[in-house]
Amino acid sequence: MGLEQLGLGESATSYLVWIIRALLPVLLFLIWYATQPPDSKNRYARKQLLTVREALLASGDARKAPPELKNLRLDACEATKADGASGRQALRKRNSAASTA
Repeated sequence: MGLEQLGLGESATSYLVWIIRALLPVLLFLIWYATQPPDSKNRYARKQLLTVREALLASGDARKAPPELKNLRLDACEATKADGASGRQALRKRNSAASTA
């Protein structure tokens, strides 16, 4: 049984098909999005973070680097780039400071 038998003309049928083609992906996306479980494992309340931060500051552990980050350091070139100096200028400054020291 075609749509023409229901009293719809050929142009009305093509309009209906295009409306379904346009709305079906949007409808399927909305259904998929609504059924996703919330991602709660990486979310923390602000109050909880501030409480942990205060406890770390009080114990003095906040200033110590964890063992995984012991060898992490900020490169002097990157630090001076943030101040607006170019990479070559930073190297010259670092080399001149090392030769005078």
